[in-house]
Amino acid sequence: AVRGAVRSIAAGGTIGVEVPATHAEPARETPSPQVETAARVAVHAAPPDAVALAASLGWQVVGDGGADRGAQALVERTTLARGVWAAALTLELGVPLAWRAASDVELDVARSGGVAAVERRFGSIALAVGGGALLYHRSTSMAPSGLAPTPSASTFAAVATAELAWHARIAHGLGLVATIGVDVVAHAPEAVVSRAGTTEVVDTIRAVQPRASLALEVGTW
Repeated sequence: AVRGAVRSIAAGGTIGVEVPATHAEPARETPSPQVETAARVAVHAAPPDAVALAASLGWQVVGDGGADRGAQALVERTTLARGVWAAALTLELGVPLAWRAASDVELDVARSGGVAAVERRFGSIALAVGGGALLYHRSTSMAPSGLAPTPSASTFAAVATAELAWHARIAHGLGLVATIGVDVVAHAPEAVVSRAGTTEVVDTIRAVQPRASLALEVGTW
């Protein structure tokens, strides 16, 4: 038996109790904090093509050549944005102001309307072009002696517009919007006096009208 054991050792064998081989488990890799943080950000971040809704309410002044203080209106704007592009609808509700068309002719005129526009955004700046319709409502408050004032009436006019807007965030979901632009009005109203069968245009609303507005905006920008 001893001789057989010696021969086994010489042949590269082992002597003793046979122990089954064990296999070591591979070490688990621990994800780095940077990877976990990136994963959480990717889950909670809004998709870049999400549609954002915003609405603003403010005051607008238009230099239309009518009232000395300009045509003034309460202005509301609703915007749907996706990426750098947006569609907007603006509604204006004008207040009547005195238009001194001539030394002896005065009218109260209000400019209201609605405009649809397309915006291209560059960060907090937006450029927009659009078109729509205006409604001028007028009533005669003073007429030349010997002439009767005409009844109150409204006049529609087409408008094309271009504007530049700046958006400033003041809180989460709340901001200010300052806008400057120019409106080009087709068939702008005129102040007309009729005497002895003749018609005289004493003043007219300008076709090219600069404007500015300041509004409070709620939504996503």
